[in-house]
Amino acid sequence: MTWQRNRAPAAGMLIFATVAWGALFEIAKGTLHTLDAFWLSAWRYVPGGLLMLGLLRIVEGRRALSLDGFGLRLFVFGALGFAGFSILVFLGIARSRPEHAAMYWSPAQMLAHLTVNGASLRDGDLFGSGTISGPTRETRGSLLELTWNGTEPLTLEDGTTRGFLEDGDTVTMTAWAPGPGGARIGLGEVSGTIRPAR
Repeated sequence: MTWQRNRAPAAGMLIFATVAWGALFEIAKGTLHTLDAFWLSAWRYVPGGLLMLGLLRIVEGRRALSLDGFGLRLFVFGALGFAGFSILVFLGIARSRPEHAAMYWSPAQMLAHLTVNGASLRDGDLFGSGTISGPTRETRGSLLELTWNGTEPLTLEDGTTRGFLEDGDTVTMTAWAPGPGGARIGLGEVSGTIRPAR
């Protein structure tokens, strides 16, 4: 068969794979409240793997299922690669607040946006997403969103409220990243004080 004769089925399979992969994250967000990441991965890969083996047997014949002594290696690397990745993704979706799935751009796209405009990036550079906001009230990120454009002021520890930053307010940001053995790597501190307009 030629590529011309297979173009429509191939395009259909590509579209199906794309939609199925993207839908996975939306399904996982709702499912992970009741199902552990391990079992969600098992339900995803075991039936899918058996289906693919059946299709391979039908299309390619018995010879396609011959392992030639690589069975254990295929099982270990396949399980680590696919199921391991899936479990880590599902654990991330279940635990992150706000959910990273709410991001408009992926890290790869943000990196491309930086470098295509001439930013000089090197190994070891710190790369951050900025504020991540979600669709629900508890996942709002920036002060503007947290106060809903000043209409829902925040109550601070000293009892005062803020809808927006005011003259004399000091904002301090700190951050850390996970290090080896459960250690924390401090990323320093930055502070700024709002001064009256001149």
